[in-house]
Amino acid sequence: MPAAAPAAAVATQATTTGGRVDPRPVDSILVVVNSEVITRQEVAERLDSVEKRMAAQNVQQPPRAPRVRQRVERRNVERAQAQTAKASGTGGCW
Repeated sequence: MPAAAPAAAVATQATTTGGRVDPRPVDSILVVVNSEVITRQEVAERLDSVEKRMAAQNVQQPPRAPRVRQRVERRNVERAQAQTAKASGTGGCW
């Protein structure tokens, strides 16, 4: 399985406060899979989608922390599988 490592903030966006420019994080990296990143925003969007589907089906949602870990792990596996398929020439259209 590809190496996955936590990393630091990615992009910043400058905001002006009283004539002073204050950088603020726009998104941050959660995991690096080989040379590709999985961001907090990416995981949050996928988690929101899952939560909406569960709510629409009246499914009781488990605690959020385990769901976030599960979503990060699942995305990590998806990304690794896509990289392997692309490298072997068997796919890449995920």
